[in-house]
Amino acid sequence: MIHGGDIYTFEALTGQKPLDFSENTNPLGLPSAVQNAITASVNQYSSYPDPNCRTLAQATAQYYNINAAHILFGNGAADLIFKIAYYLNSTPAVVLAPTFSEYELALKNAGSPVEHYHLSPADNFAVHDDIAIYATGKVVFICNPNNPTGQLCSISLLEKIAANAKLLIIDECFIDFVSPDSSFVTKFTQYPNVIILKAFTKIFAMAGIRLGFCICSNPSILSAINAQGQPWSVSTVAQVAGVACFEDPEYIRSSLALINTERKFLETELANLGFTVFKSVANYILFKTDIAIASQLMPHGIMIRDCSNYIGLDSTYYRIAVKTHEHNLQLLNALHSFIR
Repeated sequence: MIHGGDIYTFEALTGQKPLDFSENTNPLGLPSAVQNAITASVNQYSSYPDPNCRTLAQATAQYYNINAAHILFGNGAADLIFKIAYYLNSTPAVVLAPTFSEYELALKNAGSPVEHYHLSPADNFAVHDDIAIYATGKVVFICNPNNPTGQLCSISLLEKIAANAKLLIIDECFIDFVSPDSSFVTKFTQYPNVIILKAFTKIFAMAGIRLGFCICSNPSILSAINAQGQPWSVSTVAQVAGVACFEDPEYIRSSLALINTERKFLETELANLGFTVFKSVANYILFKTDIAIASQLMPHGIMIRDCSNYIGLDSTYYRIAVKTHEHNLQLLNALHSFIR
């Protein structure tokens, strides 16, 4: 697997299910409203799902205060990334380095040459203003906040990129862990060349259900992307779960409070262990150490993300998710046991 979250290989190798710090989902788990909705709607699952996701589209549009016609759903954000790549049809594209590897995988699979805008650890992997010029006339993918660095690109800079780019795809799958004010959703209607990717996977801990969506004010682009896949990519279970996600606003508030507190705690403790920690705004932390900690954590039943397969990083970089205080202490205690 080129991503985190492969608990199945870990279990096959060690005989135990891991405490998984390699996947960046909400540590509070699936919302109770979603669990109840899935159980209550079980009699619907023998019918084909609504290919237009009408009920889900209305609920999502109301939540984000946008037009439902501007939304397209998919079987997770990854499904939409591949559909966008097929829509681009061999058009060259720019991606950050390092960033989420699925963009490049999808683009190359669709025959698109890939250019890299390289980020530097010297300035915390920040994206600089010069990318707006570099993006002129090009297709650009921006993960915001970026995975695995946890760095945020400002709305003002995104507007500059959008003004120059042929097409700008902004992946906001982790933006719900930051702030609604950081989302480009408030601006997208001004830029018909912008596609915003979002997912229920991360903030609502629905990785196993698979539900993502993209937002674009250009109906011809949405229609063309939709045409790249089969009509029933979003299951009835996923649609029911997606509607139920919006029923509990306290879940989001509790999640953000937990993530903010525990991220600061982990950043401090990792730095105290001698690691180079890159400050994050998301629900994960990138850090650097010469110690091969991933293999040494396995006997403790803990899995973390080895970042050596990210372009621009190497085997000294690791990423961990921010979890509950109890689980974070379990990780730190395991690290202390063999570092000191």
